[in-house]
Amino acid sequence: MAVTLPDTRHLSDDVLEALRLRALRACERGFTQFDVASILGVAPETVCRWWVAYSGGGLEAIPHERTC
Repeated sequence: MAVTLPDTRHLSDDVLEALRLRALRACERGFTQFDVASILGVAPETVCRWWVAYSGGGLEAIPHERTC
C-alpha cells in the first residue's frame, strides 16, 4: 500500500522551515538525500539544494523563498 504525501507547496512557511531543518539534521546523521526526501515528502533535488547551500554557508545560506 502506497502512502500519499501532501504537496508541501501548501504548507506554511513555519512548517517548511521545520522540514528544511529536519532534512539537514538527517543528512548530517548520514541519511541519504534520497531517503530524506522520501521520508519528508519533498523532491530529492530540493534536499540536495538545501544541503549544498548549508554545506557552503551554514543556515544563513539555505534558500527560504518559495520556488512556486
